[in-house]
Amino acid sequence: PSELLSFQSICLRASVLPTDQSCWRALCAERWKDKPRFALTTEREQWLVATQPMTWQQRYLFFEADAKRTVISDAELQSLTWHFNFTPSAGGQGTVSIQR
Repeated sequence: PSELLSFQSICLRASVLPTDQSCWRALCAERWKDKPRFALTTEREQWLVATQPMTWQQRYLFFEADAKRTVISDAELQSLTWHFNFTPSAGGQGTVSIQR
């Protein structure tokens, strides 16, 4: 799939060719597998289908661009679950002192 993306990005005529969505889904799964909030689990895929009505190719391109952002919105910041872990030098006990 990455070769397909490279080919489509340099060839204007190829960029409009329909491609097998399973290739793009596989590329998404590979790119997101080590990203805890974005790994393509069954639940994540159901959420994408419900909230991101686009093809796998469109999702791939959207999230690749999104990954390069340097700002976060207030809504995104508030939607995250924060965990504080105080280091021993700050009076904590490593993972024992994780506070939720």
